[in-house]
Amino acid sequence: MKLGGNQTHIKIPLSQIDDSENVRKTYDEEEIKQLARSIMNDGLLNPLTVKAGKEDEFGVKHYELIAGHRRLRALKYLCDCGNDFSMVECCIRTGDLWTLQMVENVQRTDLSQQEKEEAIFQMLNKGLSQKEIADRISKPISFVSDILAGSKVRKDAEEQGIDTQTISTKALSQLRSVPKEDLQEVVEKLTEKGGSVRAATEVLHDYKEEETKKNSLFDVDSAASYDSSEEKADAFAIE
Repeated sequence: MKLGGNQTHIKIPLSQIDDSENVRKTYDEEEIKQLARSIMNDGLLNPLTVKAGKEDEFGVKHYELIAGHRRLRALKYLCDCGNDFSMVECCIRTGDLWTLQMVENVQRTDLSQQEKEEAIFQMLNKGLSQKEIADRISKPISFVSDILAGSKVRKDAEEQGIDTQTISTKALSQLRSVPKEDLQEVVEKLTEKGGSVRAATEVLHDYKEEETKKNSLFDVDSAASYDSSEEKADAFAIE
């Protein structure tokens, strides 16, 4: 069945779908079993997304998986348990496989912050500019720049042993101007406030105010020290 754009829906044998490399690193086996039970009761609500691949040595057409890695694992689990889910409804996409996978990964809601960051960085390392990435994932360029800035802050923090798991990438991006030596204190305050973007804005505001006060005190001390030196010099000159 033809769909709008570059998509087609057909049923494909499960054995002909190749589980290609995915940005997701780990899978919760219990979640896969729960998903399998859901598919068993209600069927596959969303088709897998695949790209037509090459024929194998026996002339059998294979398809490379773009999106639906958890669903594919759940379907295989059901088949291993003796259930017949050997024919799977799939949405066939055309285009560059790697780009399709990265776009799918960034737009998914079930990935961790770190996994989305990894997808953006893979696109950047592939040679795409921030604008090109933004265009391909249908996001504003500020979304991409925030991901990159937040990822750098996360990396700097984790190198110091600071836990950032509960903080969103966008929230961390607000701290891009904070020096590495001050990150621990600032991130701890952000965590205490819930790790939201709004909390990050408040924490950053407080940090800048504190730094301004410190600099003001430093300027006063420096001026006093300078005045004292001038007085000594004048006294010496009079003598």
